[in-house]
Amino acid sequence: VGAWEAFSAFRQLVKEQNITHVCIPGYGRPAYILMLLWARLKGLQVLMFAESWYAGNRLVDWAKGLLISATADVCFVSGKRAAAHFSQRLNFPAKRIVEGYSVVDNQHFVGGKSEAAANAKPQLLCVARHAPEKNLSLLIEAFKQSHLANTWQLRIVGGGPLKESLSQQIGDSDVLLDDWLPYGALPDMYAAATCFILPSSFEPWGLVVNEAMAAGLPIILSDAVGALPDLLTTENGWSFNHNSVADCVRCLNQLAATSPDQLSQMGASSRQIIQAFTPATWAASIRKFVQLKAPKDYEKEI
Repeated sequence: VGAWEAFSAFRQLVKEQNITHVCIPGYGRPAYILMLLWARLKGLQVLMFAESWYAGNRLVDWAKGLLISATADVCFVSGKRAAAHFSQRLNFPAKRIVEGYSVVDNQHFVGGKSEAAANAKPQLLCVARHAPEKNLSLLIEAFKQSHLANTWQLRIVGGGPLKESLSQQIGDSDVLLDDWLPYGALPDMYAAATCFILPSSFEPWGLVVNEAMAAGLPIILSDAVGALPDLLTTENGWSFNHNSVADCVRCLNQLAATSPDQLSQMGASSRQIIQAFTPATWAASIRKFVQLKAPKDYEKEI
């Protein structure tokens, strides 16, 4: 629907239901800006969802900061990078920023490895749309150059506009390109994998990382993945420079040198870390926001 139509429906619902607290999904669309401004004008308490952490033009970021500071009482952000961006770049009060917005239903992704998968080659899994920002060409080249090339399979699940060109790049390497899979098929997809990688050159968060960790997989992330400082430790994986094939090869060679027992322990660490990122923790943050009665409560309560 159009921006005015969406805003009008929002305004009518707030009035009919006597709503006092609203959650608005960011500021990236005209409808959201209208909602933010009107909610502030009416004295509603406003929580804004956000996962952006990339710096933009300073003048644009200054304007964004003014808008958010003037209209939102709380920013509910994905993690450390987004929190730093909103507090340091957009000058939103750090004490009114809550982390933990990007979560999945962890339990859904817990699956058992089939007998066929257990007897197959170890598999490095990437779940990403076949699009430029996912940096899949670099991943394929690094895989071909790494020690994994002869003993592992690389599986890239996503589909998209670059599928044909990526297929040509693969050649005779053991790289499998799959289209997107339905939600119900994802537990088996993750269960068949040995390790997960996300090589993106642009990734505000990366919910597929949550999914892979919930499935008990070690992870490899590029330095452009927003979730990296929150979800990756030395206990559950590796990271690399998203611009460097050689650095990606280094990580893949480390993976190749890691024993199955060590990989299992790393997967267990992933599962433990992701337990702090659940729909329940998300809901607890929203509940705390709704229980607050006035803006002055935010900085002392959150």
